[in-house]
Amino acid sequence: MVEFLPFNTVEEFANWWLTHGCPLRPPFKDAIYFTEMTSSLCIFRHENYQIELYIVNPSMDCPSHHHPGVDSVFMYLTGNLQFGKPDGTFTDTTEHQKEGAHGMHMLFGRMVTALNAENHSVKTGKEGGAYLSFEKWNDGIPDSVAVNWVGDTVGEQHTTIIEENKDGDINSNKS
Repeated sequence: MVEFLPFNTVEEFANWWLTHGCPLRPPFKDAIYFTEMTSSLCIFRHENYQIELYIVNPSMDCPSHHHPGVDSVFMYLTGNLQFGKPDGTFTDTTEHQKEGAHGMHMLFGRMVTALNAENHSVKTGKEGGAYLSFEKWNDGIPDSVAVNWVGDTVGEQHTTIIEENKDGDINSNKS
């Protein structure tokens, strides 16, 4: 295993992970979550840092929300998705929905930051989308930003996993 160094920021953590060969270290506990909008898998966790892979269903529009005590950097992987800004607007990525270098998505590797519990959102086109969420948990033990959520939820299943995790109940909605 690669030596894990202490970091001051989530950006330093993301850079460390990318420059050290993208090591995978999925945890046993609190690793997989499902909502009406997404499937998430924690692919790396160490102390208060983690990386979640999010696959977002097609034609979704996530309400503006934030994650208390968590600094995040979101990295585009593929698909048709747009990240919403704190003011509720979206950067138009329509012209970038095409193939880039080496057959990858043109936006692959581009990053968007949400620090200090900034409001943000995401929406997808008919193809859906995928991104990585690099996270520094400043408060508490990491589980998932799908659970550590303030704002309107994406549906009943999402509301249920948030409520059940407030009570520390492990249930069939997470593995």
